[in-house]
Amino acid sequence: MSDGLGSMTYVYDTWSRLTSETRYFTDLGASYQLRYEYNLSGALTKIYDPYNGTISYAINSSGQVTGVTGTHYAGVTTFTSGMQYLAWGGLKHESYFNNGNLNISYNGRLQMTRYGASTSDNQYFADGRVKFAGSSNGDTKFDRSYTYDQVGRLTQAFTGKDARGDNGEDGPYKQTYAYDVWDNMTSRNNRFWTQPDDLFTGTYANDRNSSWTYNASGQVTQDMLHHVYNSAGQQTTTNDLIGLMSIDQGYDGDGQQGVRVENRQSLTLPITTYYMRSSVLGGQIVTEIITTGFRSGTHNTHIYVNGTELALYDSWLNVIIGRLSNPVTGGGWQEVDPLGGLIGFGDPFAQNPNTTYDSMHPNEALYLEDGNPFDPGGGCTLDGLPVSCSYAAGRAAAGGVVRAPERQTVPEWVNGQLVWMFFQANADGYQGFLPMNAVRGNNGYWHYPRSDYGGRLSRVGFQNDGPMNTSPKPSDEKLVNHSDACSAMAFIATQLASAAIENNGGASAAAVEEFDHLFSQAYMSNDGIGKTLASAIHFYGLKPQPGLDASFWGQSGFRQIFKEKNDEGVFSDITDQTHHFAAFLSAGINDQKSAAFGHMLTDLNNKPDIELGAAGFYVGSAIGVDPAKLARIGSTIAYEICGRTPR
Repeated sequence: MSDGLGSMTYVYDTWSRLTSETRYFTDLGASYQLRYEYNLSGALTKIYDPYNGTISYAINSSGQVTGVTGTHYAGVTTFTSGMQYLAWGGLKHESYFNNGNLNISYNGRLQMTRYGASTSDNQYFADGRVKFAGSSNGDTKFDRSYTYDQVGRLTQAFTGKDARGDNGEDGPYKQTYAYDVWDNMTSRNNRFWTQPDDLFTGTYANDRNSSWTYNASGQVTQDMLHHVYNSAGQQTTTNDLIGLMSIDQGYDGDGQQGVRVENRQSLTLPITTYYMRSSVLGGQIVTEIITTGFRSGTHNTHIYVNGTELALYDSWLNVIIGRLSNPVTGGGWQEVDPLGGLIGFGDPFAQNPNTTYDSMHPNEALYLEDGNPFDPGGGCTLDGLPVSCSYAAGRAAAGGVVRAPERQTVPEWVNGQLVWMFFQANADGYQGFLPMNAVRGNNGYWHYPRSDYGGRLSRVGFQNDGPMNTSPKPSDEKLVNHSDACSAMAFIATQLASAAIENNGGASAAAVEEFDHLFSQAYMSNDGIGKTLASAIHFYGLKPQPGLDASFWGQSGFRQIFKEKNDEGVFSDITDQTHHFAAFLSAGINDQKSAAFGHMLTDLNNKPDIELGAAGFYVGSAIGVDPAKLARIGSTIAYEICGRTPR
């Protein structure tokens, strides 16, 4: 099959099972292949990614997955094990690579009542819609409650004390919604952490917002953003009209994202990512191939089980990051609001009063996993690009699919066509969204009439509906002069902090300890001296060795990892500033004042290093006494270090 990206080649065995698919990208002049193996009953048992990594599935006699293992993924060989199911097929337990355990409970209607570390039972209205959901990590700030109008549209979404009816406001958001008779969103009021209410209002004539511009097909071409579409009606470009952010996207022959180029002010170079999708997994992205930007030449591999993402392998960091999400709230490895807006694990404004969506996402793709929480009405997402939330909510009420709790979303492109997807839950434990004319088969599989094209529903307990997100809000306050190295450090810190929080069920002292350990390994590429980089500072900072003092640490391998350059744009042995922040952050976490002071004595004539070290120790000390601050480490680094410290 040839398409706008290049071509696809498929190979089948004698039982018509797909054994390999190869994608050739014309722009890259290269091919990437996925291979598959099956057992005698036809169940998928192994996937080979384009970089020789393998993902293996253990299958029991009932055809259920009981464990997932792999090779060539940062030394992790077991992703999940001990998966147990109820008689009707619902998952009730599994153990993870990070020594964590997931337990799930259900009521008599097979609705999920407990997920993970939740301390409160989920509650449902008589029509099955979610009324109250306890936080999956046990942090009651993320308890959620929902209210709907007479036709089932979301009208209130509260968190924390507001959700429980207690006095005070400690949760990340408090939202109210209103609609007209045509399901257009006429208002959305949002308190985001400690920020004042942000109100969206809209008036409509002929089903169009009076403040927006549309093309002849009725698609929004300008709201707070500018939108461009191809002849098939797919959005191909989004930008903010002032040159601070742009996203361009190309599609494959099945109408799915195939390539994405994102550029914004905080990036030195645009990030270009090509997607390798699996037909066997219903079009899920298995490998992301990154060809430009600070991560050029690296890749990500997504690991799935029962239709949902279990973990992500990041080859740049060489780490495995947990990616489970609570199917009722949408929270888990990250926290989001009902429309998918990123809310984080703590108040980002405590460290940076000028926080923006960009600064919450240093060097991570916007709108793929979440949306902009600062714009209450400007853009949920379709195919990873922003669209109007009013448009999305209206289409959702007409039968589309959205992120929990509504279980609706915008229309989806399936097999090259824009179709409405409807949610179905079945007695065999499979649930998910189907095109209205789909034919159901066994074990959750579905296909179009008289066609081999189709997909598979997921097991109850692992439904992941995909985000319905929001769009960017222009800000007069913006970060400046992000160096490649410093931005990379913020990015890595965010990833490691998220992994540590996920592994420990929340931002706890144990999560801080795990982050510090991962942090030292990532920045040093050498963990032989001790558990933390602070111990290296202590050893070499207070006891200088000939030819090997404290400034060596962070140099070896650091410039290669972070692409740190001097003012002339070349690698330099004396360009060692950002590693000082890494070192002193760890020293601050571990309260090693003497080690930090001893190292600082070696830099008395280097003001930038002293400033950077002092800032790092201050941030680390704050995290050491307040684990909640770990959740916003990336934005803290971006603001405290990248934006202000002399480079």
